[in-house]
Amino acid sequence: MKKNLVFSVVFFLCIALLGCSDNKKDEPVIPRTGVAPTQQAAPPDQKPQLPPSHPPIEKGTPMGGSPHGGVMQKSEKKIVVPDSVKKSWSKVRLQLTDRQAKSVKDIVAPLGGEVSIEGTALKVKIGEFLPEFSMSGGEITSRSNEPKQPAVRVEIYEQGKLVHKGWLFARMPDVHAFEHPKYGLTLKEGVR
Repeated sequence: MKKNLVFSVVFFLCIALLGCSDNKKDEPVIPRTGVAPTQQAAPPDQKPQLPPSHPPIEKGTPMGGSPHGGVMQKSEKKIVVPDSVKKSWSKVRLQLTDRQAKSVKDIVAPLGGEVSIEGTALKVKIGEFLPEFSMSGGEITSRSNEPKQPAVRVEIYEQGKLVHKGWLFARMPDVHAFEHPKYGLTLKEGVR
């Protein structure tokens, strides 16, 4: 009985292995050039074209972007700063952490302005400040004028090169944080 069972198991394993053999006669040949067989590569001086049904891809505006940071965005959210917020808040207090020197310093910057950070090659452009950040649909705004979820939109440049673009959140500094090997920059608070 055991011999028959062993023989049956071995027989079925052999059949299974033969069925999984590397027989490539029936498989289509797929070119490995990265271009589908029916497509042709665009000449080097011509940009590839999107299919007619593809929606347009837009580039971001200089201070535009998603709250998640990054340099290039597919679609832009409309930022609406309520009048009460515009009248109440004039600056932000940022906190720079120098990881090598193990030091922390505060930087006060005007909304809509820019500040070069002394002792570094960093320059920060300050965008909108929202005391209670809210994002829904295609709009980013502030639900109230109370600092319940403070956020500021920034562009950070190092030696003239854009290295970070997005929102800094005071209560969630690790969410979409500015990542740099030497420095950390966070939003501490809005200044009235």
